[in-house]
Amino acid sequence: MTRKFLLAALVILLAALCTVHFTTERTPPENVVSPAVHLGMVVPREALEKLKAAETAALAAPQTAEPTADVTAEPAEEESLPATDTSVLAAAVTTDALYIRRSGDWDAEALALVDYGTTVAVTGKSGGWYQVRYDGIEGYLSGEYLDLRTSGLTGYGQVTADALNLRSGAGTGYGTVTSLPNGAWVSVSRFENGWFYVDYDGVSGYVSGDYLELSASRPQLRGDTSSDGGSSGGSDDLPSGGNAGTVSGSASDLVALALSYQGVPYAYGGASPSGFDCSGYTMYIYQQFGVYLPHGATDQLSYGMAVGFGELQPGDLVFFQDADFSSSAASHCGIYIGDGQFIHATSDSRFNCVKITSFSESYYASHFLTGRRLF
Repeated sequence: MTRKFLLAALVILLAALCTVHFTTERTPPENVVSPAVHLGMVVPREALEKLKAAETAALAAPQTAEPTADVTAEPAEEESLPATDTSVLAAAVTTDALYIRRSGDWDAEALALVDYGTTVAVTGKSGGWYQVRYDGIEGYLSGEYLDLRTSGLTGYGQVTADALNLRSGAGTGYGTVTSLPNGAWVSVSRFENGWFYVDYDGVSGYVSGDYLELSASRPQLRGDTSSDGGSSGGSDDLPSGGNAGTVSGSASDLVALALSYQGVPYAYGGASPSGFDCSGYTMYIYQQFGVYLPHGATDQLSYGMAVGFGELQPGDLVFFQDADFSSSAASHCGIYIGDGQFIHATSDSRFNCVKITSFSESYYASHFLTGRRLF
């Protein structure tokens, strides 16, 4: 009996030991998640160790995250202007006509119209727009239609300093060829390191771009190709009855040319077939006949011989003054074409273009100022 009891106890003990052993074998190492265990399979210890090592290595490897749709790349650094010795660069307009605007926006106010090839001074950049200075106007032009360049420039410039050195090279280290007085007009042909290469009364050299006001044209008095007759001043800057050159052609030819531009749109500051303002139109027409007028009705008032209304002849300039519109000596101008009519670039919203108007219209009859004859 005792022997049977001891034998039964031994069997029970052996069974208990085997249960503990198998339980231990089926428990994976701590923190190891094994698919085999989840499936209730018995996995040998060696396999579990290899699995743990593989998972540990995978967790330690660098993780490469896939980019998401809302990841935004850092914006590229905006292109800066090339450095020069002065504060300006030179650029030429590359489209038929382009407005200088008050700010860098297509909807901003248009200040002036510039034509293909016009040279402007660039003083800064904002986004895709260049800040420019031209003919006394400061504004913005789209960089899409401007070409920064050093040669192939056309136009004129007027000295804004009290006295400006014309140097043999583009820099203050070069010798002085001559000194240009305030208001002197020069022709511009190229640009280098902030300096314009100009011609002044047959003498060429470089002047600082900081002291030159660029313009498409210049006034010119007979026998004077340099400094007198600036277009930015009032009538006091020019002598009464000043002469802007000798007319090459007849009054009838001039009137015929003037009539050929009927319908060209009005453009403030415009002085080309792309668009005219009143004085820009008369300036352009007369320039084709060798007469160089300034851009401004009051300025043009100082040229030629004064004629009264009853003495007007085709080709004469006609001037008007409306104190409610302008405090200037002359607020508007045009060209007399005969039969009591004149042609002019009008900003009247009903037309806004170059058109013929009759003096029978009460407004122009009552605001007529004078005529000037340049033939």
